[in-house]
Amino acid sequence: MKPHHAAALALVAWYLMIPPVSTYNGGAYVHSHSSVRRWTRIGTSFDSAADCEEAKERSQKNVQDAEERGLESAARMDANPDDQALAGYAAARQMKCVSKDDPHIKGISIPLNPAWSRFILAKRSAPQGNE
Repeated sequence: MKPHHAAALALVAWYLMIPPVSTYNGGAYVHSHSSVRRWTRIGTSFDSAADCEEAKERSQKNVQDAEERGLESAARMDANPDDQALAGYAAARQMKCVSKDDPHIKGISIPLNPAWSRFILAKRSAPQGNE
């Protein structure tokens, strides 16, 4: 790769995005096949695809943990899990990283979904000392 191409790739921001979820007739549905233009952004932009993928993996793990806690709680209360929450968990499993320069979203404002941003945690620092 030529140096100027590498520099151009380094300047591209990445978004972690999640498909839209809607409710209808008491059920909740994930619209994973909808245009990326309809998806929402989670958190801030990322400097590289690798950083975005790392945040995606972390977020999906956090969502999986929240889903397990929610299912355990519903079981303890002998209740049905909330359909909207279940659809949200399903949507989170379909998160993807999208380049800000992707032709499907280039030039449009991608809305931020603050409700999902809580699942993105800061990177953990490396352990100090000998363990």
